[in-house]
Amino acid sequence: ASICGSQRNINPDHLWSEADTNDAPESAYSESKVAGEAKVWELAEKYKDKYSVCTVHMTYMFGALLPGYQMNSGAMSGHHFLQDMAKGKVMCNMFCVMDGTDFGAAYVAGLERPEAAGQRYMVCSADQISCLEVAEWAVAAGATGIDLATWAADEAVQKMAPMKPSSDNRKVLALLGRALVPPATSVQRSIKSLMREGLL
Repeated sequence: ASICGSQRNINPDHLWSEADTNDAPESAYSESKVAGEAKVWELAEKYKDKYSVCTVHMTYMFGALLPGYQMNSGAMSGHHFLQDMAKGKVMCNMFCVMDGTDFGAAYVAGLERPEAAGQRYMVCSADQISCLEVAEWAVAAGATGIDLATWAADEAVQKMAPMKPSSDNRKVLALLGRALVPPATSVQRSIKSLMREGLL
């Protein structure tokens, strides 16, 4: 919300990265994210003799739920998304994703690592993922209620062409010193934990 703006209107092949700022927010939510971060950096400069700041930007989150987790947080949007799919909803979105463990690791590194001070990090898969791919991974993990034949027959679904790569995530990879969890693995972890908790 605070990174992706009008850049691809100028260059359709642009890869999102921490260097980007959303210069064309289309919702109050996006506007609040952009303004909120701008204020953080303003205060960071004003009080740089006392504090250091690092921001970690998330995208659509999947991954295993903690046992007993209550599904009431927008941060778990990927899990709500999977629940809708399991109810038979067909969706035509494309987005980059992340695993909750990667976001947590980046968050902790931002707090603990001296080199993270004054930096922005984007935790995000390099490739854009289509809803169809998510549906296929969910079914492979044992999800029911997702009719892939219905998805295959949907004209809008078939027109989806996710951009691969879509983002430059090398900065967070360097911070973590490892690769991110593959999107398919993250979605499958989500499905298994939703089933374990009786939420799917």
